[in-house]
Amino acid sequence: MTERTLPFSRMIVALTGFMGCGKSSVGRELSTLLGIPVVDLDQYIVERAGKSIPDIFAESGEAGFRDLESAALGSPPLMLPRVAQFPRTLPPN
Repeated sequence: MTERTLPFSRMIVALTGFMGCGKSSVGRELSTLLGIPVVDLDQYIVERAGKSIPDIFAESGEAGFRDLESAALGSPPLMLPRVAQFPRTLPPN
């Protein structure tokens, strides 16, 4: 198949928003409709860092978490065609 027959083969869809606004539901649906994988940025960061988001905030503060977030956004796995969910993570209380 060529790119012409696969219009979504180079597409990256980014969903942003606060917790509970429906990013996961919309992401799953888009993933199915477009035939591209879905990734949750927070989960991706947790897996790469090997620690929970509250632990990252406790050890590195919000600036440290944002650095990890920025690095993850530029990593090769996230540059492939996919639906990416980018929650607006707030510091733990």
